[in-house]
Formats: sequence, C-alpha cells, structure tokens
Amino acid sequence: MMHASRSDLDAKLVSLRQFVASCPSPLRGVRLVEFSPAQILEATDVPLQDVEGRVTLFVCKGLLVDWVYRNQLLYLRVSERSGPVPSWERVFAEEDLADVKAILRATDAGDGPP
Repeated sequence: MMHASRSDLDAKLVSLRQFVASCPSPLRGVRLVEFSPAQILEATDVPLQDVEGRVTLFVCKGLLVDWVYRNQLLYLRVSERSGPVPSWERVFAEEDLADVKAILRATDAGDGPP
C-alpha cells in the first residue's frame, strides 16, 4: 500500500542523499531505530547500500522517517504518524518511549485473583 505520493518519496530520497553527501566525515555505518507508539520494534545496523530501500519501504507504509549524523553514524528514526516522535536522545540510547514492562505488570496486577 502506498501512503506517500511518488513526488513526496522522491523528495525524501533526494533530501537523504544530500544529507549523506554533506556529512563532515565518511560514515562508519547506519543505525536504524524503529518505534511503535510505546516501544522499540527494531534497532539494527543497516548497510549503507540498503538505506534508500529501507526509507522507501517505511515512507510507502506511511511511517515518519528522519535522520541525523552523530559520531560518524547515520541514525534513522522511524515512527508512526499517530504516535509520539521519539527524541534523538531516546534514539541514541535505544530506549522505549514508555516503561512497557511496568505497564504490563500494573495491568496484570489488577487482573488476577487476590
């Protein structure tokens, strides 16, 4: 399913290429961190040659994709449009947006017999 127009996708890819070309030093790698509204779905290294394909896939799925350069790494932040946009600090630390385990414990604590 295509959630982005072809011109929007093309503009996003051109922006990505320009950003990568403007990095102050060569990239050592790419780190992809994908979030659901509350937690990290994926945090993985991506080969540079696969970045445009990944960005295309996420944009076509209607997800938000942003990037930043830090310590010779390109970080890709992927999140749902309906959820909060994680801070870059959370991306770098690869932290969930909420303490999912605590939420589940609290939910389980109220559901069971005494």
